[in-house]
Amino acid sequence: MNRLLITSLLPLAAVLGGCVSTGYYQAGNKLADLCESNGPDTRIASPTAESQGGMFGNVIVSGDCVSPGDEGYDEAMTIEEYRASIGKKPT
Repeated sequence: MNRLLITSLLPLAAVLGGCVSTGYYQAGNKLADLCESNGPDTRIASPTAESQGGMFGNVIVSGDCVSPGDEGYDEAMTIEEYRASIGKKPT
């Protein structure tokens, strides 16, 4: 009986795990879009992502949009590098 229960829950776990990764992807793209709207040379510094509340919670992505001349600009990721790091190939 336990084996059948575990086997039936595996697909559910896979689907819910996909929801969290989709949440990271969507939230990360919103951060990239926001920074990109500040200008073509804007970069993203100190990006972080976390899930709060488990499978049915929220995904929070944060980072700083920095422009040339701002502190940390040279170490920050370009928009394309950031999008690639969250799974989207630069367009």
